Amino acid sequence: MLRRLRLRFIAISLLSMILVLFTIISAANYVNYRNVANQADGILTMIADNDGQFPNMTPKQDQTDGVTQETKFESRYFSVVLTKSGSTYSVDTSRIAAVDKKTAVKYAKKVLASKETKGFLQNYRFLTEKQSNGQTAVYFLDCGRSLENYHSFFKDSFLVSLSGVAVVFALIVFLSKMAMIPAIESYKRQHQFITDAGHEIKTPLTVIDADITVIEMENGESEWCDDIRKQVRRLTDLTNRLIQLSKLEEGSSDTKQHWTEMNLSEKVQDTAQSFQSRAKVDGKTFTLDIQPNILYTGDETILEEMTSILLDNALKYSPEGGSISLSLKKERRDVQLVVENTTDTVNTKNSEHLFDRFYRDDSSHNSETGGYGIGLSIAKAAAEIHHGKISSSSRDGHSLTMTVTLK
Repeated sequence: MLRRLRLRFIAISLLSMILVLFTIISAANYVNYRNVANQADGILTMIADNDGQFPNMTPKQDQTDGVTQETKFESRYFSVVLTKSGSTYSVDTSRIAAVDKKTAVKYAKKVLASKETKGFLQNYRFLTEKQSNGQTAVYFLDCGRSLENYHSFFKDSFLVSLSGVAVVFALIVFLSKMAMIPAIESYKRQHQFITDAGHEIKTPLTVIDADITVIEMENGESEWCDDIRKQVRRLTDLTNRLIQLSKLEEGSSDTKQHWTEMNLSEKVQDTAQSFQSRAKVDGKTFTLDIQPNILYTGDETILEEMTSILLDNALKYSPEGGSISLSLKKERRDVQLVVENTTDTVNTKNSEHLFDRFYRDDSSHNSETGGYGIGLSIAKAAAEIHHGKISSSSRDGHSLTMTVTLK
């Protein structure tokens, strides 16, 4: 659990950093792109206002948007005027060497077909202008150098960001262990408290049970003594289950040292056999579909307990005349155990809470089913200690499927 918590902390921190960095880099590149486009549009507008020529400027006429006397000599541009029918009226390529008149006309017609008034065509920024005589003038400005700088900035910013993510990831992984120390200590103290308290509770429960026996020997049996003994046993069972859950959730070396390779198919088959007579007595149908000879390495006792909990849960909450099924199959590298039972109704909204401690659906709060609402929590911990997961689902609202996937 602590490992998952640490991984979640790392993932959230890294994702937050990536989102912030992505937003900053995207904004910077967008602003850079808009600056290139706006500066080119300013020059094209100036050329269009002067019938396709760059105006002569004096030092006093230098524009504040970066257009100066030198801009005339730094800019490479050309223009094409097309008639209403789309034929060429005039072409001016005197201010550019890379484009001939045939290519200029081709570009102009492509722009006219796109019906865009301004934009980029390859490395050229264009601007169209409807003239009073019905003709259309298309002005082009070579922005190759500006676009090259933009692409270079985009590439460099991406590489720098990637390097930054790698460095921050390493720092988060390193520092997360330190940040998790208080949570780890608190978690350990909590589980240690449950274990210690459980053992302390066992002693007075044993004494109470012994005292009841003595009272019955002296005064004879009574319904009150029977009720006290019943509640003592119930509390003892609950205490043992809490201790068991605490140890499983700790994932201690004490549990993992008992892992051995086993024939899981035979273990599940043996566990399921003990429930078939119960199902028959209750008038319920119990079917098995177990793939033979599935080998798995894990804790035999814990896996048997998990299977028993799921089958016991299925039998308790299936109606009279209902059906229960168990299947065990090998899915590629994983082993999948599925227990399904029919039921009156299933609240799918609460399915995610079925594995919470002491949670019981409202429909199960009756004296017939019993239980403490802790069995499925133990099953979940048993699956997770084997690096697996457990989930619940319902096909039709009248059946409950528990699926365990073991890695």
